[in-house]
Amino acid sequence: MKSNNPTRKQWKLAYELADPIKQMQPWRSFWEREYLGFINPFTEEPAFISLMGRGGEHFAVAVYPDAASLYRMHELSTNESLDPLDLMFVPHFQLSFENRDMVEKEDRAVMKELGRTYRGRFAWPIFRTYDPGFIPWFITQKKLELLCRALYLIGEELPRYAAQLSTIELDTRFDESCEVFMLDTGTEDAFRVIDRPAEKRIDPELDFSTIAVAKGWKPIENIIEFDMSFLPMPVDDYERPYFPSVLMAVVEDAGMIVGFSMLQPIPDYSSMLKKLPSAFLESLSSHGVIPHEVLVRNKQVFHALKPLASAIGFKLSIRDHLPAAKEALDSMLDMPPMG
Repeated sequence: MKSNNPTRKQWKLAYELADPIKQMQPWRSFWEREYLGFINPFTEEPAFISLMGRGGEHFAVAVYPDAASLYRMHELSTNESLDPLDLMFVPHFQLSFENRDMVEKEDRAVMKELGRTYRGRFAWPIFRTYDPGFIPWFITQKKLELLCRALYLIGEELPRYAAQLSTIELDTRFDESCEVFMLDTGTEDAFRVIDRPAEKRIDPELDFSTIAVAKGWKPIENIIEFDMSFLPMPVDDYERPYFPSVLMAVVEDAGMIVGFSMLQPIPDYSSMLKKLPSAFLESLSSHGVIPHEVLVRNKQVFHALKPLASAIGFKLSIRDHLPAAKEALDSMLDMPPMG
């Protein structure tokens, strides 16, 4: 079977492109929400670059491979009630400059083979992929190739436009569209309008026999907050460590937990979303009730539950905050371990 790991030639190019980035420190001139663009050669659609480090904590070049990941990242990063863990669930990949304690044995093996050594704070180049539901992991061939394209453009093209970009304000307003400066047009008139993409359709798994049973449950006038949160403790029983998802159903005005279950993002996050309707019904099955209205805070959860809401007949709404569900989850996480 063909390996998905980068070749020695790819690694050599990646490290060579990382060197001038560290010297340039382009993040000194940009905030991380001032995105730059280039054409993704695999899709022929725009991909996007975020230069992280102006805050002095995390120095990195992040690449968002499409408009959906760009808008998702912006939506999360501007949410005042953001859980920092949520940012890890936007598909992207990074070159970051880390301290020695962040270097894994796999990184050391590549560096040793290439004859590369580093010293000092934030000196080690680390290449990682961020996939929803999983901890940051070792980057694959195709993603490294796209990241290298971004690094090349930052090193070779960004200096050409430095004076121009210093006199304008990059668009950080994301409504139905935004303007992004494209690094690979070869012209100074390089702004491109990026439209907000349509929400990706989720075809949830619906068990119609279970739905038939649920239609016979007792209808109640209460409003249920139904939230999906990732536990901050990764589980290492799969080919790569992942974050389990906690599903919590809580009565809004009483704060009483009426349902609880867990899901794993295996084999991927999209597969987990398809299981949400069944997990929702399972979480309510012990009480055998159907609420008048269900509140969620995640658009993906909303779209996954929408067919179920239509089939059973409860109202489904999105809210920015679910205080009862958050309090219930916080209380659960604060409990001391048993045993």
